[in-house]
Amino acid sequence: MTTANQVLQIAQRELGEKEVGDNINKYAEWYDPDLNGQAWCAIFVSYCLYQAGFRDRIETARGFHDTISGNRWFKKQTQWFKDPLPGDLVFFDWQNEKDEFPGEANHVAFYIGRTQDDRIITLDGNSPPDDESNSGQVRYKVRPFNFTVMGFGRPAYSNVISASIPALSGISTSCRITANEDIQIWQRQMISRGYDFGSSGADGIFGKYSQKALQDFQQQQGFKVDDILDVLCWQAAWTAP
Repeated sequence: MTTANQVLQIAQRELGEKEVGDNINKYAEWYDPDLNGQAWCAIFVSYCLYQAGFRDRIETARGFHDTISGNRWFKKQTQWFKDPLPGDLVFFDWQNEKDEFPGEANHVAFYIGRTQDDRIITLDGNSPPDDESNSGQVRYKVRPFNFTVMGFGRPAYSNVISASIPALSGISTSCRITANEDIQIWQRQMISRGYDFGSSGADGIFGKYSQKALQDFQQQQGFKVDDILDVLCWQAAWTAP
């Protein structure tokens, strides 16, 4: 049985993975080498789900490579929602003049959460710095929540993340937690989980106790141990077992 957190941990460990040349990447090589060179956002989410233990046949036994097929499959399975939970797949319709398939999904990513100003945080494959080209890498993205979002497909996780997670007051472009207010909220939550923050406690400063707590937490939960308090480590502080 696979949880949403397990899938997101796998996705987080892929952050920074880049295509080589025009859409040439390891995920398509895994899915079907004949597709290497095509858009790979759907193949990336399929890769993460498969590595976590999912074996849903959508287009193939390894998932789906076409966003339109994936979008339609989740709707057909009645696993389609308008109110998302972390780990859901968010489908976008860019709705621009370059759109070859108006009204159909152009892009898919993992939904992570929201900010206080109602922006959507996702973890994407095949993601450029902007949304105007079809090239890039695995990265976090922050967009307006109504930014051409069609809806959310929810894999059949063994449990869904329904815990109340505080919305972030601020966030860097790399989705690193930097606001003192947010760091303090995270520190309080980690203290409640039993982590030691010394005599300073939840002071809103990411010092040596915060770094040690984060390292231990990342190691325990299967995240990349990189000393970066990002949106997934933030979310997991409330949702991880």
